[in-house]
Amino acid sequence: MRTGLPDTIEWYFFDLDQTLWDHEGASAAAIEKMSARLHVEPTAFLRAYREVSLEVIAEIDAGLMDVPTSRVVRFERLLRRFGMDPAEHDIVRLSEDYLESYTTYPGVYEGAGEAVEATARAGRVAILTNAGHRTQDPKVAQLPDPSHVAWMLTTDETNCLKPAARFFDMAERLAGHPSPERIAMIGDDWVNDIEPAHARGYWAVWVNPAAVPPTRLDRVFHIPAIADLPALLDALQDGVCP
Repeated sequence: MRTGLPDTIEWYFFDLDQTLWDHEGASAAAIEKMSARLHVEPTAFLRAYREVSLEVIAEIDAGLMDVPTSRVVRFERLLRRFGMDPAEHDIVRLSEDYLESYTTYPGVYEGAGEAVEATARAGRVAILTNAGHRTQDPKVAQLPDPSHVAWMLTTDETNCLKPAARFFDMAERLAGHPSPERIAMIGDDWVNDIEPAHARGYWAVWVNPAAVPPTRLDRVFHIPAIADLPALLDALQDGVCP
């Protein structure tokens, strides 16, 4: 067992939302602005937005909707939940205003820049994210040094969502088909990031404030915050897996 990631890793695959960047905080701030504009109660509006977003994500995952269409559909559905007629609103403008507010939110987590820099010194860095470049590129640009990221793979290229095998197949192809044990996946989502990475033979780091992972898996580490990642790169001696 090890106390840290091995020094033989060539590629570090990062999730973006809720791993390096505060998606939940950005979404809440953008929806709060929209609720004021529409004169609706912000807490209920945010709750409904998140419910609708989950529905839309499921439809994207099932191949029933593409990402550009989803940006309009989710707000049509959201307005209907509050008894509003979407035909009486400029839905495209509403969606654009949300996106502008969302992507300009200063959402890089404390320590995220240092974590990316540390992994870039140890190997090469890529981002695997369930969203398109229009949404995700501005977030990466907020990193202290975005040049540490060699490339980012999004739903624009894959036309599917993690944990689909095709998503990871494409990532490995972009990385030059390294051996699985030379890849580490760092993410907050156990189902979308950690389980598929483990199944493919990667090392993995679950970034989540929860006290205990859902189950104990070989080659999977748990840290409560992304700021704790550099310590895993420094602890390469034999010991007890955290």
